[in-house]
Amino acid sequence: ASSGLHTNGFSLARKVLFEDFGLRPEDFLPGTRTKVATALLRPHLNYSAFLMEALRRLNRAPRAGQRSGNAVRGAAHITGGGFCGNVPRILPDNCDAVIYTKSWTPLPVFRAICESARVSFEEAYEVFNMGIGLVVAVDAAAVDSLLKIAKAHGHGAVRVGEVVAGAKAVRLLG
Repeated sequence: ASSGLHTNGFSLARKVLFEDFGLRPEDFLPGTRTKVATALLRPHLNYSAFLMEALRRLNRAPRAGQRSGNAVRGAAHITGGGFCGNVPRILPDNCDAVIYTKSWTPLPVFRAICESARVSFEEAYEVFNMGIGLVVAVDAAAVDSLLKIAKAHGHGAVRVGEVVAGAKAVRLLG
């Protein structure tokens, strides 16, 4: 999970929240008890300790370039470019990532932004992390272990999708 915008999408977020909705930083985000400024300025999460432990515990090959024995196949930080711009970087040429957008609830700041006619479903997932700050591709047999490691590090982790045959694209299914 992410804590919020994580340093991306601020121009669009400001346009929607301040111009379209006429909110001010001291106003409450619609439907919440969180001030707009608090939601927009929430610190970025650091996933490094979790990711290092996942690599240490789930990968067995002596070098990163070797796949045999490695359950962690790649990690994509969901920053500017959202899912569609970041996840393809870790996909082999013959694979797609299917993201099941109903597998988690976007944070209130994203739900508020998406209520604007200015932001479509597709654009939201191309610009924002929508509440998922890091995607880790792992062997299917290691999903439960990875989720346990993430939770032990205080990260709200969920299975968000799967890798299937394809052409290095992201399919958003809602």
